[in-house]
Amino acid sequence: MTLGLVVGSALHGSPLARDGRRFEREGVGLLEADGVVILPRHGRDTFVLPHRVDHAANLAALVAAGVDRILSISSVGSLRTDWAVGTCVLTDDFYEIGRAHV
Repeated sequence: MTLGLVVGSALHGSPLARDGRRFEREGVGLLEADGVVILPRHGRDTFVLPHRVDHAANLAALVAAGVDRILSISSVGSLRTDWAVGTCVLTDDFYEIGRAHV
């Protein structure tokens, strides 16, 4: 079993981004550390704007890398004005416009 970790742009410049094993699958730049495949969803060496992220290509890369479980972190934004910046929450629903099937 291989865990895939989908992360946001906070990874850029981190020790993990610098020291993780770099590789590509399906044209997508990935990292590996401690047996976990890490997908920087905005790009490993660049920054792809959120509305231009190719989620289908990212998922195909994780599958090609042998991932069978995914943990996605670093989701941002809320419509809740009573939640301060930095509040940690666990999502129980997700809505993405424009993707019927990934």
